[in-house]
Amino acid sequence: MVGGQEGEHVVTVVTAALHAGWTPQALAGFTGANTRRVRNPYAVLAARLAPAELPPPYPRRPSRPPWCGECDQATRMLGFDGDAPRPCPRCKPSAAASHAADVKTGRLW
Repeated sequence: MVGGQEGEHVVTVVTAALHAGWTPQALAGFTGANTRRVRNPYAVLAARLAPAELPPPYPRRPSRPPWCGECDQATRMLGFDGDAPRPCPRCKPSAAASHAADVKTGRLW
């Protein structure tokens, strides 16, 4: 168990990591990995939470927009059952923009 000044230090660095973008689950997974045969859990935790050792948080995947009802719900593609499927501009706006640029420049799959 960690307490006193050690506990205060852990709270401070965990709070800083959470403010930097780490989720509690990701931070626990990173700091709690490979803890078998650890003799001093506080020293290991403090080292893993040190700014020099803690990598930037993993980028969060943007949430999926709601289904528009026009495209295939699973793939979010228009014309999915035809010869020329393409990303739905409402459900996959970035993919649709990329596809439109490829069509414009003649770079198709």
